Amino acid sequence: MDLKAKGNLGIRITWLAAIAFFLCILGQTLLLGLLLALVLVVEKNDWLSYQATAAFLLSFVSSLLSAISGTLGSLYSIPLIGSVFSGMFGVVFGIVDLVVFIVAVIGCVKASKGETLNIPVISGIAAAAFTAPAPKVAYAPAQPVYTAPVAPQSAPQSYAAPQQAPAAAPQQPAAGDNTQAPQQ
Repeated sequence: MDLKAKGNLGIRITWLAAIAFFLCILGQTLLLGLLLALVLVVEKNDWLSYQATAAFLLSFVSSLLSAISGTLGSLYSIPLIGSVFSGMFGVVFGIVDLVVFIVAVIGCVKASKGETLNIPVISGIAAAAFTAPAPKVAYAPAQPVYTAPVAPQSAPQSYAAPQQAPAAAPQQPAAGDNTQAPQQ
């Protein structure tokens, strides 16, 4: 990819992708959604659209987990059990947020270099958003091509009838055999 290529807005495409991942680092899902819409409508660059979609999905996952954590906040007020939930969910959501942050930083650096970041699940979803499935068309089997029958060829002039094998001689009965020989 050309690192200095500018899009329709006059901004380098790699910078727009890096800005998308930077907004993901900041947790700005709404601004990232607006940037994604701008990229899809105005820029119409496949690589940039893919990168912006991946950054948006990464930020969306982080926001969704944050909303789930906020919803589970009422469980924290339960005596004794609340502290267990608080510690358990705090560790899990902290690890997930750290992973999202690291992936977003790597994505920002790779995007500024013009490279593509492949995130296992999110990249598959982002790729599916830009590739339409092939239409399933049922084709009728092709009708066989008619060929005219071939006229029979006449027999060659030097045709000879096949030879018959000579007749076998009658066998003599064995010396100790009581069967009688057939009479001719």
